[in-house]
Amino acid sequence: MNDLFASDKGQPAYVKAVLPTRFPQDSRLNGEWDDEQNPKMPLTTKSVGDAWANHTMTLVIDIESGKVQDWNEGDVAEINNKVVDMGIYSILNKDGDEITVIEGDYVPDALQIDDEGYGDYVHITIQGDGYIKKWSPLKVQELYKR
Repeated sequence: MNDLFASDKGQPAYVKAVLPTRFPQDSRLNGEWDDEQNPKMPLTTKSVGDAWANHTMTLVIDIESGKVQDWNEGDVAEINNKVVDMGIYSILNKDGDEITVIEGDYVPDALQIDDEGYGDYVHITIQGDGYIKKWSPLKVQELYKR
């Protein structure tokens, strides 16, 4: 990670989190529990060929503001997804090019805002405007303290 700020790669602008989801029914969308068989959570797709996770949520988050790209305006999500060490976390520049990637690591502290989760769970609330509640613009290195 020492090359995160290399001038040829551009400055970090986004965190991309690809989150295989084990228990989508532990999350709420607009106050309603999600459905394990047919999750309604935005930015979630059905996983193919993965016996461990039925669905995958992909979030691209502006590092400075905490805004989730392409979030459905008006939707409020309380996300409590078990990911364990199966997530893929990338740092992207402003053009969306990957600067670095960490695969199969524990959930970064930045995505455990609402509860500690011990690195196994993503615990965040995405507000109706697409911003993650209590997000603080952390230095990129701090996103991966584990």
